[in-house]
Amino acid sequence: MTSTVNLHTRNTAARAQDEPWLHLLAIPLADIQRLCHRPFKWLRFVLFAICGVKGDLYLAPGGEMVDYQSTLAQEFQAGDYYYIPNGSYNFIDPKAINGRHTSIETVRRADFRDEIIARDGHQCPFSVEYTPETMCDSAHIIPHSKGSNYLIVLVQSRKHLYGIVDTTTLGTYGIDSTENGLFMRAGIHRAFTHAICGFLQTPNFALATEDIPYPDDTPMPHARCTLQFFEHQGAVASCDARFRGTGVLQPWSLFLDFMYGAAVFHKWASGADVRARLGADAEAGILAAVAAMPPEHLPPALETGARKQAPRKDEPKLSKAMDAILFLGCMLNGTTPQGVMERIREAEEQSERRRREESRSVAEAWCKAQADI
Repeated sequence: MTSTVNLHTRNTAARAQDEPWLHLLAIPLADIQRLCHRPFKWLRFVLFAICGVKGDLYLAPGGEMVDYQSTLAQEFQAGDYYYIPNGSYNFIDPKAINGRHTSIETVRRADFRDEIIARDGHQCPFSVEYTPETMCDSAHIIPHSKGSNYLIVLVQSRKHLYGIVDTTTLGTYGIDSTENGLFMRAGIHRAFTHAICGFLQTPNFALATEDIPYPDDTPMPHARCTLQFFEHQGAVASCDARFRGTGVLQPWSLFLDFMYGAAVFHKWASGADVRARLGADAEAGILAAVAAMPPEHLPPALETGARKQAPRKDEPKLSKAMDAILFLGCMLNGTTPQGVMERIREAEEQSERRRREESRSVAEAWCKAQADI
């Protein structure tokens, strides 16, 4: 008897007549049962996050729709299920969790950390035990290395799913917008960047808050942001913590949902073929759109500010000593720290131009290949 849940989506590729369904995910039944109380509702949300379009699950191609409400985790059966979208796909970027994509926008908004702390509090809201502020990060949800252009394209492509109209702050601060940040313990931050965990905000269009396991004995809040670990961790394979707020990130759960979908796909993609398929879609979609945009520039709010992230109040003395040594070395070599930084900036810009040209070439080649099929 199979213990795997196989999720299929309609294939929109040129070979769709021969292969009408795309085998997207293969998730162990036990993992689904510990992550949620209503598996069909959770799967519907996961497929929405990955595919970028609302839809419904069916028991078979052309069969009947699943019963979202009545099926509990203990009654849920492994097998094959089929997701039919109500519109066009807008798949996640499988490499969204990969920070190696670079951008010439290397500066960070100096007050990003302060504003995240002002909203989320001075300790990690996802830790049961007390975690000092100095051991926490003001983390970007969409990686900072993706750049503001990436964020802009992502929002434009998915904002209709969340009823987002006003994007003023994104235009002002870009990738460093407060909506793209969370305050979390450094260890959780590392797990998040490696797709070991994800943040699930409820309620959403598919899930009620009570559909996700709640760890506390206190009354369950109406709105939560739940930290879920996807890796097996012994007897406790899913760690869940309440976000001390009332849905403050809505409707900007767009960023959390996108990365949640990317992490689930990273963990449970059905194989190399589907990874390549979504990777090609990303190259021809969001990455091609980003590559075609004008080079990024500092948002207006940063142009007159510091050109690097402001140091924390507890900056180690060693860092200051290293700065002094660097300055002395520059003077002895007949140059200045500003000159060194200028050469670094020029090298980064040259590297970025090459990367954009390579991305554009890949996208054009892929589009040409599709047109020839």
